[in-house]
Amino acid sequence: TLRTLLVGEKEYPHVLTPGSYESLETKSLIKLNGGGTIAVIGCDNPFKIRSINASVIAIDESSELDEEEYLALNQRLRNTSSDTRCIFSATNPASERHFLYKRFFVDKDDTRESIVATLFDNKYLPDDYIQSQLKMTGAQLKRYVHAMWCSNEGCVYKEYNSTLHMVDHQPDEFTKFIIACDVGFTNDPTCILVAGYKDGSLSVLEEFYENNVTPTKIVDEIEKRCQQYPDNTLVIDPSAAGIRLECESRNIKPQKANNAIDEGIARVKDFLVNHRITFNGNLLNLIKEFD
Repeated sequence: TLRTLLVGEKEYPHVLTPGSYESLETKSLIKLNGGGTIAVIGCDNPFKIRSINASVIAIDESSELDEEEYLALNQRLRNTSSDTRCIFSATNPASERHFLYKRFFVDKDDTRESIVATLFDNKYLPDDYIQSQLKMTGAQLKRYVHAMWCSNEGCVYKEYNSTLHMVDHQPDEFTKFIIACDVGFTNDPTCILVAGYKDGSLSVLEEFYENNVTPTKIVDEIEKRCQQYPDNTLVIDPSAAGIRLECESRNIKPQKANNAIDEGIARVKDFLVNHRITFNGNLLNLIKEFD
């Protein structure tokens, strides 16, 4: 982390020696006197990533990235001044359905290496901290103590299996389409899903996930999908009265969603168990909900 580079932690010294670099905080850059630059950036702005020409990329908590963000970083390893171009990353384990698990443990090749370290392998941790972490149970104990990639014990849809339910190709024709909108508020994203229906089965085709969306933008996104999928049933969160009124003003006829939580969960579980629902592999946000 940046603190480790410049400040250090307690008795452990900083990595960069004072006088060996110039820190340009306003630009989030560290210029090394011997040549080279360290850029400190986040992945929340894709335009910043696109401008990088890197030799080495270091990612902290890489499990918080989705595969598209990771691949975007990988494509920035194009600096010809270095013979070695690579990504280093550190992370706590996540679900075994996470793309990093597949990349480094299932589809591993000679260009990928993983180093697994449990809590007990860190000799710098105090004993009282280790004892406190051992009080965790279930998936937390497996992930954060024993460094195991596993599904969260609190997962609602344990029937979900990425091998069975996530597909690369969907049917070409459907009887009708279902467009569903759940309107987010302060911290929750607005979600719009499109699914095709045929012979009693659902194929979830696309998603829209975005925070801090204006009502006009939400209805624009709904209208665009209604035009793309004309034989549709539009279902909207019953609490979003303003969104429904705006849809109606544009001659879009929504239905109120049934917000009975237990009934809804039971229906989704039934679809999963009976293999009557599939998801496009690019539905990154929705798949996280199932993990």
